[in-house]
Amino acid sequence: PGLKGSDRQIEWGRELRGAFFAKYGDDMKKCTGKSAEFAAYLHAQTSAKYWIESRGKMPQTMAREWQILSRT
Repeated sequence: PGLKGSDRQIEWGRELRGAFFAKYGDDMKKCTGKSAEFAAYLHAQTSAKYWIESRGKMPQTMAREWQILSRT
């Protein structure tokens, strides 16, 4: 899906999201259970701000953050 934000945020967010899925996308396609739910959550992220704020984070860190958010 397309990203939302300012033009600069969208451009940067696209780069970051593209790099993330280029690096981890094949592994995410193999996910099952909660991991598959997390992968779907990431694919649904349309906020450029999310990708900018998540830059440099490992998927494990992002998954822990998602677990905390999904409990609330």
